[in-house]
Amino acid sequence: MFTQLDRVALSVWSARPDDVYIVGGGLGAPGLTALALHWDGSRWRDLDPAVEQTLWWVTGVRGQPRGVWMVGESGTVLRWDGTAFLAIESPVRATLFGAWAAAPDDVWIVGGVPGAGTVLENDVVLHWDGQRLVRDDTLPSRGVALLKVWGSGPDDLWVVGEHGALWHRTQDRWEDHSMSSSTLFSVHGCSRDDVYTVGGSQLLHFDGATWSQVGPPINASAIGVACDTTGVLITGSGGLKLRWDRRSGEWHDEQNVAPWNTDFHAAWIDGDGGNWVVGGNYNQTSKTSPRLGVVGYYGVRPPLPGDRL
Repeated sequence: MFTQLDRVALSVWSARPDDVYIVGGGLGAPGLTALALHWDGSRWRDLDPAVEQTLWWVTGVRGQPRGVWMVGESGTVLRWDGTAFLAIESPVRATLFGAWAAAPDDVWIVGGVPGAGTVLENDVVLHWDGQRLVRDDTLPSRGVALLKVWGSGPDDLWVVGEHGALWHRTQDRWEDHSMSSSTLFSVHGCSRDDVYTVGGSQLLHFDGATWSQVGPPINASAIGVACDTTGVLITGSGGLKLRWDRRSGEWHDEQNVAPWNTDFHAAWIDGDGGNWVVGGNYNQTSKTSPRLGVVGYYGVRPPLPGDRL
């Protein structure tokens, strides 16, 4: 759909197939602001959040289209109400890599400083109660950046991150499910007994009792995952696109199906059979080279790029 956005795309989320959000940014490249795009079923619109900080994640509450959350660098937290952005004050300045909303007044955000170890702004878990963001200090410290968060409900929350961090929150108690020292980049599920997390060669599934490796061997690093009633979509480096068809029970490795010459950071399944992958050259270290983004779509009713972009 988009093969050379002027900024990398890092996250995609939709309330409905005709209500899709994509966020990203320049990752420090000079002159580039945050990326925030919206598809309304007929055209793409650049929401222009007017902040320099790259946005790493977007989420919202299904059925609540005017409460979309976007988080990113330097503790940036934005809420889009369908018309304008509202900046939410954050108690930290670390990068916020992930967010998940159970309700408009129950939003969880995670982040940290990758590679920094035990510093004040690692092990970051923030909670929005409808009035303000408060840091959750009940999570035992591990000195890691936390990268993604997902839950099946307010009393069932999963957080993943550096060095294999895998935390589960039920009610007001955290449990450590970590199994290895390899970073877990993303987590997503369909219910409390159907949860997936990925990182590197790890493709893990939780059945309500235990975690186990699933899927075929891969020759890339898995970074993004999305779960839906139709199946599971896993994305990653080198154009990795791995789909599990729930109906047939088969895995489909589409790494060599276009688009393939890029790294994908996130995945989404839109509830209408549409599979979304977003990424770009976000792994490059140079801040002077163009930060090009890529968005791919696979489904029955493909939206088309608008001429504004």
